[in-house]
Amino acid sequence: SFPGIIDVDTSIRDEQVRYRVVVDQEKAALSGVSPYDIAEAMRLALHGMNGTLHTKTGKGHVPILLEYPERDRSNIRDLGNVFVRGTGGRLIPVRSLVHVEKTTTEQPIYRKNLRPVVYVTGNTIGSSKSPVYAAVDLSRKVTSDARSRGVAIHQIFSGYPWSTEGISIRWGGEWQVT
Repeated sequence: SFPGIIDVDTSIRDEQVRYRVVVDQEKAALSGVSPYDIAEAMRLALHGMNGTLHTKTGKGHVPILLEYPERDRSNIRDLGNVFVRGTGGRLIPVRSLVHVEKTTTEQPIYRKNLRPVVYVTGNTIGSSKSPVYAAVDLSRKVTSDARSRGVAIHQIFSGYPWSTEGISIRWGGEWQVT
Protein backbone atom coordinates (compact mmCIF):
# COMPACT_ATOMS: atom_id res chain seq x y z
CA SER A 1 0.00 0.00 0.00
CA PHE A 2 1.46 3.34 -1.09
CA PRO A 3 -0.05 6.76 -0.41
CA GLY A 4 -1.52 8.41 -3.48
CA ILE A 5 -1.98 5.14 -5.41
CA ILE A 6 -5.37 3.42 -5.62
CA ASP A 7 -7.04 0.60 -7.54
CA VAL A 8 -3.92 -1.54 -7.49
CA ASP A 9 -4.33 -4.83 -9.38
CA THR A 10 -2.10 -7.53 -10.79
CA SER A 11 -2.29 -10.13 -13.55
CA ILE A 12 -1.53 -12.87 -11.00
CA ARG A 13 -4.77 -14.67 -10.25
CA ASP A 14 -5.90 -16.40 -7.06
CA GLU A 15 -5.55 -20.15 -7.12
CA GLN A 16 -8.78 -21.90 -8.03
CA VAL A 17 -9.66 -25.42 -6.95
CA ARG A 18 -9.87 -27.89 -9.78
CA TYR A 19 -11.37 -31.37 -9.51
CA ARG A 20 -10.29 -34.16 -11.82
CA VAL A 21 -12.70 -37.09 -11.91
CA VAL A 22 -10.90 -40.32 -12.81
CA VAL A 23 -12.85 -43.46 -13.75
CA ASP A 24 -11.84 -46.66 -11.95
CA GLN A 25 -11.71 -48.84 -15.08
CA GLU A 26 -11.97 -52.13 -13.19
CA LYS A 27 -15.00 -51.13 -11.06
CA ALA A 28 -16.74 -49.68 -14.10
CA ALA A 29 -16.16 -52.84 -16.17
CA LEU A 30 -17.37 -55.11 -13.35
CA SER A 31 -20.52 -52.98 -13.06
CA GLY A 32 -21.17 -53.10 -16.81
CA VAL A 33 -20.65 -49.36 -17.23
CA SER A 34 -18.40 -47.79 -19.86
CA PRO A 35 -16.25 -44.71 -19.19
CA TYR A 36 -18.31 -43.03 -21.93
CA ASP A 37 -21.53 -43.65 -19.94
CA ILE A 38 -19.91 -42.08 -16.86
CA ALA A 39 -18.69 -39.09 -18.88
CA GLU A 40 -22.16 -38.56 -20.36
CA ALA A 41 -23.80 -38.75 -16.93
CA MET A 42 -21.28 -36.21 -15.60
CA ARG A 43 -21.83 -33.93 -18.59
CA LEU A 44 -25.59 -34.03 -18.04
CA ALA A 45 -25.19 -33.38 -14.30
CA LEU A 46 -22.81 -30.45 -14.76
CA HIS A 47 -23.96 -28.79 -17.98
CA GLY A 48 -27.39 -30.13 -18.83
CA MET A 49 -28.42 -31.40 -22.23
CA ASN A 50 -30.36 -29.81 -25.08
CA GLY A 51 -32.77 -31.88 -27.12
CA THR A 52 -35.97 -31.89 -29.09
CA LEU A 53 -39.32 -33.31 -28.03
CA HIS A 54 -41.28 -34.72 -30.94
CA THR A 55 -45.04 -34.40 -30.55
CA LYS A 56 -47.36 -37.40 -31.12
CA THR A 57 -49.10 -35.67 -33.98
CA GLY A 58 -45.79 -34.83 -35.66
CA LYS A 59 -46.88 -31.25 -36.17
CA GLY A 60 -43.95 -29.73 -34.37
CA HIS A 61 -40.80 -30.12 -32.43
CA VAL A 62 -40.41 -28.60 -28.99
CA PRO A 63 -36.89 -27.70 -27.85
CA ILE A 64 -36.13 -28.93 -24.31
CA LEU A 65 -33.32 -28.50 -21.81
CA LEU A 66 -32.70 -31.31 -19.36
CA GLU A 67 -30.64 -30.37 -16.32
CA TYR A 68 -30.19 -31.04 -12.65
CA PRO A 69 -31.38 -28.32 -10.25
CA GLU A 70 -28.53 -25.90 -9.47
CA ARG A 71 -28.49 -26.92 -5.80
CA ASP A 72 -27.66 -30.51 -6.90
CA ARG A 73 -24.72 -29.56 -9.13
CA SER A 74 -22.91 -26.91 -7.14
CA ASN A 75 -20.56 -29.12 -5.12
CA ILE A 76 -18.28 -32.06 -5.87
CA ARG A 77 -20.06 -34.01 -3.12
CA ASP A 78 -23.15 -33.97 -5.36
CA LEU A 79 -21.66 -36.88 -7.31
CA GLY A 80 -23.79 -38.96 -4.97
CA ASN A 81 -26.84 -37.67 -6.86
CA VAL A 82 -25.56 -38.84 -10.27
CA PHE A 83 -26.35 -42.40 -11.34
CA VAL A 84 -25.61 -44.57 -14.38
CA ARG A 85 -27.27 -47.80 -15.51
CA GLY A 86 -25.20 -50.89 -14.98
CA THR A 87 -25.68 -54.56 -15.75
CA GLY A 88 -29.34 -55.54 -15.67
CA GLY A 89 -30.50 -51.92 -15.59
CA ARG A 90 -29.35 -51.46 -11.99
CA LEU A 91 -28.68 -47.80 -11.02
CA ILE A 92 -25.14 -47.24 -9.76
CA PRO A 93 -23.91 -44.00 -8.15
CA VAL A 94 -21.09 -42.45 -10.17
CA ARG A 95 -19.11 -41.77 -6.99
CA SER A 96 -18.64 -45.53 -6.50
CA LEU A 97 -16.99 -45.81 -9.94
CA VAL A 98 -14.62 -42.84 -9.82
CA HIS A 99 -12.14 -41.14 -7.57
CA VAL A 100 -11.71 -37.38 -7.41
CA GLU A 101 -8.33 -35.66 -7.44
CA LYS A 102 -8.26 -32.14 -6.02
CA THR A 103 -5.68 -29.82 -7.58
CA THR A 104 -5.34 -26.11 -8.28
CA THR A 105 -5.49 -24.37 -11.62
CA GLU A 106 -2.32 -23.15 -13.25
CA GLN A 107 -1.49 -19.46 -13.51
CA PRO A 108 -1.79 -17.99 -17.00
CA ILE A 109 1.53 -16.88 -18.47
CA TYR A 110 1.33 -13.43 -20.02
CA ARG A 111 4.00 -12.36 -22.49
CA LYS A 112 5.20 -9.08 -23.94
CA ASN A 113 7.64 -9.28 -26.86
CA LEU A 114 7.88 -13.06 -26.26
CA ARG A 115 9.05 -12.51 -22.67
CA PRO A 116 7.07 -13.59 -19.60
CA VAL A 117 5.54 -10.66 -17.69
CA VAL A 118 3.36 -9.91 -14.70
CA TYR A 119 1.33 -6.72 -14.98
CA VAL A 120 0.74 -4.51 -11.95
CA THR A 121 -1.57 -1.55 -12.43
CA GLY A 122 -2.68 1.35 -10.29
CA ASN A 123 -4.01 4.90 -10.48
CA THR A 124 -2.76 8.02 -8.75
CA ILE A 125 -5.00 10.21 -6.65
CA GLY A 126 -4.77 13.32 -4.54
CA SER A 127 -1.96 15.07 -6.36
CA SER A 128 -1.88 17.82 -8.93
CA LYS A 129 1.62 16.67 -9.92
CA SER A 130 2.29 14.51 -12.96
CA PRO A 131 1.93 10.74 -12.41
CA VAL A 132 5.65 10.42 -13.20
CA TYR A 133 6.39 11.68 -9.66
CA ALA A 134 4.28 8.90 -8.14
CA ALA A 135 6.12 6.35 -10.30
CA VAL A 136 9.53 7.70 -9.20
CA ASP A 137 8.49 7.70 -5.53
CA LEU A 138 7.18 4.17 -5.86
CA SER A 139 10.35 3.00 -7.64
CA ARG A 140 12.42 4.28 -4.71
CA LYS A 141 10.23 2.37 -2.25
CA VAL A 142 10.47 -0.79 -4.37
CA THR A 143 14.26 -0.48 -4.49
CA SER A 144 14.45 0.01 -0.72
CA ASP A 145 12.15 -2.93 -0.06
CA ALA A 146 14.05 -5.20 -2.48
CA ARG A 147 17.41 -4.31 -0.87
CA SER A 148 16.06 -5.06 2.61
CA ARG A 149 15.06 -8.53 1.34
CA GLY A 150 18.34 -9.12 -0.49
CA VAL A 151 16.70 -9.14 -3.93
CA ALA A 152 18.28 -7.50 -6.96
CA ILE A 153 15.83 -5.62 -9.17
CA HIS A 154 16.59 -3.82 -12.41
CA GLN A 155 14.19 -0.90 -13.03
CA ILE A 156 13.60 0.64 -16.44
CA PHE A 157 11.72 3.87 -17.22
CA SER A 158 12.17 3.74 -20.99
CA GLY A 159 12.96 0.87 -23.30
CA TYR A 160 12.68 -2.80 -22.45
CA PRO A 161 14.78 -5.29 -20.47
CA TRP A 162 17.54 -6.95 -22.47
CA SER A 163 17.39 -10.21 -20.57
CA THR A 164 14.92 -12.40 -18.72
CA GLU A 165 17.55 -13.21 -16.11
CA GLY A 166 16.61 -11.85 -12.70
CA ILE A 167 13.75 -9.48 -11.95
CA SER A 168 13.14 -6.38 -14.05
CA ILE A 169 10.49 -3.72 -13.58
CA ARG A 170 9.49 -1.63 -16.56
CA TRP A 171 7.59 1.47 -15.52
CA GLY A 172 4.97 2.64 -17.97
CA GLY A 173 1.71 4.48 -18.19
CA GLU A 174 0.10 7.73 -19.24
CA TRP A 175 2.99 9.73 -17.84
CA GLN A 176 5.17 8.50 -20.74
CA VAL A 177 2.95 10.46 -23.12
CA THR A 178 3.08 13.60 -20.95
